[in-house]
Amino acid sequence: MKRKILSLALALCLCASYLPTTGLALAEEPAPADAVETPAPTEAAEEPVEVAEQPTEEPEEPAEAAEEAAQEAEEAAKEAEAPVEAAEPAQETEAPAEEPEPIALEDVPMAIANFEGSGGNGSEGSPYEIANSTDLKAFRDYIDADEDGGSGEYFKLMASIDLGGSEEWTPIGMQIKVSIGNYQDHPFQGTFDGCNFTISGVYINTLNYYSGLFGQNSGTIKNLIVSGNVANGLFTGGIVGQNNGSIKNCYYSGTVHGDDAGGIAGSNKNGSIENCYNIGTVSNNGGPNVGGIVGLNSSSVSNCYYLNTCGAEGVGTAKTAEEFKSGEVAWLLQNGQDTPEQVWGQKLGEGGDNYPVFTSDTSKKVLKVTFATKDNENYAAKYTNPNGTVEMPENPEGENFNKKSG
Repeated sequence: MKRKILSLALALCLCASYLPTTGLALAEEPAPADAVETPAPTEAAEEPVEVAEQPTEEPEEPAEAAEEAAQEAEEAAKEAEAPVEAAEPAQETEAPAEEPEPIALEDVPMAIANFEGSGGNGSEGSPYEIANSTDLKAFRDYIDADEDGGSGEYFKLMASIDLGGSEEWTPIGMQIKVSIGNYQDHPFQGTFDGCNFTISGVYINTLNYYSGLFGQNSGTIKNLIVSGNVANGLFTGGIVGQNNGSIKNCYYSGTVHGDDAGGIAGSNKNGSIENCYNIGTVSNNGGPNVGGIVGLNSSSVSNCYYLNTCGAEGVGTAKTAEEFKSGEVAWLLQNGQDTPEQVWGQKLGEGGDNYPVFTSDTSKKVLKVTFATKDNENYAAKYTNPNGTVEMPENPEGENFNKKSG
């Protein structure tokens, strides 16, 4: 019995000595399985190759499996790298070798190719007619979309227009973003005749380069009354943000606040402003360029007046509320006209106008009565309407004086 047991044990030992050692090593090595599961991989791909190269005299199946796993891992690595390599040429194609397609006037609320208004053909003899807020906005959009800014065209108001005072107004003739990083100035370059009407309720509280009823003017704006609240422009004016054209016979009431701020224009760079007045308040962000008429001026301002309590000084002449009410400013404005036609007037006395008005009514024409000494030196002045009366000024001591009117 003992011999049988010993013989069986010896047989088992002999069998064990013939077992393939490499097969056991492969069973313990997890690298090939990892190499198949790992999508990238140079390192994972190398591990099965090392196992396949281990010297063995046993059957080739484990080595072949390792080679197949390594090949699959290598192909997976190539596939993983392929999108990156493919993306490079696409990136070169999309790179900004050319400028992006221009964004057509993206800051314009509604770009329109033509303006019709309520009538007219835009000629000097038949100006385009602006009769309501719809016409005014269409006019604005037309100018902002037109690189020529209405050059050579004529526009006129047919009635007073109230914009409401709460809806944000986009200026007429503004700076337009035409493409990424590309901005163009589209100033108004035509002729706009307010025909003595009022545009009220102008409200601007958005940061603009140029803020006002008109953003930029390189044309002519005349015979217009504007009231509203205009703020937050770099160049901010009640009527025009920056003027490089002509503004005449206009006035503003309301508030203006900006960097370079003025009652009529924020900046008068290469233009002229004449026969205008402002009774609105003006303030800026602490810089020096603030004025009752113009904030920053490097050109011509003549015969313009502002209320001395407006909060700013600068070019133009400050006048008190009493001087405005007396008729003095109306007389000065009318006296500055280059034609004999009556443009300005004011009803004086009880129940009269506090400020000058546009009128052709001769009963509101303002006359100046000047009192002079016997040496013909002007001593005092009073103002009246035709057929009106004036109070005699106090007689200077020891002097006789004469009365002159005009």
